[in-house]
Amino acid sequence: AEAAAGASAPASPVQPKPAGATSVNLSTEQQRQTIHILLDKKGVSEDEYRAQYLQGYGVTTSKELTFEQAGALIQTFSKMPAAK
Repeated sequence: AEAAAGASAPASPVQPKPAGATSVNLSTEQQRQTIHILLDKKGVSEDEYRAQYLQGYGVTTSKELTFEQAGALIQTFSKMPAAK
C-alpha cells in the first residue's frame, strides 16, 4: 500500500529543489526595510533599483529575494557613497 500511495502522487514540473532542500529562506521584513532605507540614503530611485538590482536576481520585488540575496544587496548598498 505504501508504494502505491507514493506512486499515485503526480510529479510536480515546477520549482525543482536541490537534494535535501525543504524550502527557500526568503528575505525578512527587516531586511526589506533596511534595503529601502539604504536606497533612500544612497539616492537610488525605485526604477533604478528594480532595473539594475532586482532584475539581476530574476525577481520583481524585494519580497521574492532570498535571505542571502537580500543580505548581499544590503552589503552592496552599504558600501555605496551617500547621495549628495
